[in-house]
Amino acid sequence: MYPNLYYAINDWFGWKINAFKIFYTFGIFVALAFIAAAYFLTVELKRKEKQGLLQPREESITAGKPASFLDLIINGLVGFIFGYKLIGVFIASRSQSIDFFARKPKLAEHFLLVLTQQRGRAAAAATVASIGISVVVLNSSSESTSPVT
Repeated sequence: MYPNLYYAINDWFGWKINAFKIFYTFGIFVALAFIAAAYFLTVELKRKEKQGLLQPREESITAGKPASFLDLIINGLVGFIFGYKLIGVFIASRSQSIDFFARKPKLAEHFLLVLTQQRGRAAAAATVASIGISVVVLNSSSESTSPVT
């Protein structure tokens, strides 16, 4: 596998364009694989529907229903975890206990290092949790209560 798009274009076409050195191929090929999988899944599901193997069903969804207490708890908990750990990933490089100058870790190593440590930012966690709960409350208090089919 090519380390970045520069080497792929150089090998395939013989072009040496330095601007392609910033595009790393793993992420590009993963994205292309997802796009190809989505395309072929769509084609296959349309084919199965034409054969009569997939039947549609009607479902009534009520918009504007107030959020349940469980929805608020789940969104608050997920927001707290994101705020505590993921925001800590960006802040942890300033921490004195992690020596980034001995050797420069890759981004994945940095991410795993912070996620596996018992460090986090409680203020960031509370902020992200309150944002998550607020989004659920605001979305559930819309004025439209007619069923959507």
